[in-house]
Amino acid sequence: MTIRAAANLLTREVKRADLGDNLVQLERQGKSGAEYRRRLHLLEEVVSDKQEAAAGLEPGDADLTSEARLARIDAARRALRSQYTARVAKRSLVVLFGLAIVGAFYLIFMQ
Repeated sequence: MTIRAAANLLTREVKRADLGDNLVQLERQGKSGAEYRRRLHLLEEVVSDKQEAAAGLEPGDADLTSEARLARIDAARRALRSQYTARVAKRSLVVLFGLAIVGAFYLIFMQ
């Protein structure tokens, strides 16, 4: 449940608050909250891994220097920008081709 809750911002915040509240209640009762601490740590790890993946980093890249991390992030952004540009160009060609076909049909059948 903890990993599934990390997938969405709202559920992640609710899960974090729930685990924190449960941990506080157990500690007030003098019980061990090790399981809740482990789940909170797991939630933070999953969130951190997702943020690094979104930035173009692999989970093992934590030992890279800040310059290498920035270079990797920039490379991932350039790749995404290139993919987006190619997608826009393809859609534009499809639209133009469709307009040409409609124009040709108009000229042929409307005379």
